[in-house]
Amino acid sequence: MAAKTEIPIDRLKKLTHVVDTIENVFKWGFVGWSKEGHKGPAEYFLWAYSETVHMLELIMSEKWKADADRSLQTGFDKLHDRAIALLASAVTTVAGEKIILDAVHNKFLETLQRINKVRDTGGQCLIKHQIQMGRQLFRIRPKPQTAWNKDGSDLILDDEGDFNRIYDGFCKLQKDPRNLQGEHELYVRRSYLFLMAACRALQIPMLNAFPTDKIFDNEYRPTFLDYPYGSEEFFYGKDLRMGMGAQKIAIGGRLTSNEKEKLDGITKKQNEKANQIEQLLKNQKTKGDNNKDKDKDKDNDKDKDNDKTKDKGQDKGKNRRKDKEGKGRKRNAIPNKDDALPSFKKPKTRLGYTITAVNAAADIEDILRDSKWRDARDDEGIRPKRC
Repeated sequence: MAAKTEIPIDRLKKLTHVVDTIENVFKWGFVGWSKEGHKGPAEYFLWAYSETVHMLELIMSEKWKADADRSLQTGFDKLHDRAIALLASAVTTVAGEKIILDAVHNKFLETLQRINKVRDTGGQCLIKHQIQMGRQLFRIRPKPQTAWNKDGSDLILDDEGDFNRIYDGFCKLQKDPRNLQGEHELYVRRSYLFLMAACRALQIPMLNAFPTDKIFDNEYRPTFLDYPYGSEEFFYGKDLRMGMGAQKIAIGGRLTSNEKEKLDGITKKQNEKANQIEQLLKNQKTKGDNNKDKDKDKDNDKDKDNDKTKDKGQDKGKNRRKDKEGKGRKRNAIPNKDDALPSFKKPKTRLGYTITAVNAAADIEDILRDSKWRDARDDEGIRPKRC
């Protein structure tokens, strides 16, 4: 027997009941978590937030259903506004820090990302909520140390076994040197997706999974990308390149006293060298700025000389005009060469060679004639032999 399809009024009543329940959960501050079968208030809060997002998905989908009843649209719009208000209450709850969310922080991030799939046409409410909630979750993100055991020897695995599954999938990726560029890029992309998923499973901030801008720079690329596992360079780095030891500290891991002592010494040398390079670059920039100032002064002096020459030329022109008009002639007046140059004449280079298309073509023809071949299709035998 086929399941009975709910009519729009029944769906409206059902959604209204769920929204009423979630509002009561927020109102009473998640105190009934044990009675509802949750591990703690954090899990109860996560359930309420996740249900609110799910209700928004269902409410917005009513507009595109085949049996949508327009007379009920006002009721669905009111439910939509109440759900948006619940999202605002969730932001206030996270900001108040009354509930420790470390255990469910990654689940909250996943739920927040689900909002991208909600087809909301009611303005910028969801975008605003994503920004506000995202800032709060980033502010209270767990410390990287929470993913490590006390002795720092291993990572804490999550209860659901996601990390083992992710790690197995990562190990199954096969890199073939014969792969084309597109296949290699796909391999890198899949590897990176596994890395981000592992950070989420271990509640490590995903900022540590992003490759740096200098990953393709031979001077700064991490050594664990191209040095073999177990080598000194792999763990401690080389020159200005970071090793796995520094990366382990960045994600909350702990080193032995010997490892830490050696790594601190290497890091100190790297910082000194980096400071030297930075100072050298500053000196070069300062020197370049000084040279620019000198060049600017020279240009200013040159402009002044040009202005003086221009003024002299104007005076000479006045003298010539006076001569033509018969108002007197200056004995030492020198005619301007540019004025005597015909309009059809091209300016010449220092060697006296006029650069025109005809002259350039003639020169190419002379070169080909001297080389005893006229075209690239000529046989090699008649071309001049190279010494």
